[in-house]
Amino acid sequence: LRLSVVDQVLEARLGYLTAKAAVSRGNQIIQQNQLLSWDSGGGSFQISDANGNVYLGPIGNGDVYAMLQDISALADDISSTTITTLIQDIQKLLPPRPDWLAD
Repeated sequence: LRLSVVDQVLEARLGYLTAKAAVSRGNQIIQQNQLLSWDSGGGSFQISDANGNVYLGPIGNGDVYAMLQDISALADDISSTTITTLIQDIQKLLPPRPDWLAD
């Protein structure tokens, strides 16, 4: 058995192709230029489209959960203020949004 680790760009392309295959098997009609895939794991995320564009993020579900635990440990419950703080902290870690993702 031969295993290899793939980089984020390949992971993004594989995620897109998986989403495309899943949509193709369903009853949904989605034009190729309307399909994006978002793959979020424990430590990173990738968003990709039909043109091969990828947006790579340095944080994943596990990271966000840990950030929420750190923030909410300072409070008695998870409030709208806690969520606002979490969003602001996440935004500080994200690379700039590419133009193709804004369209």
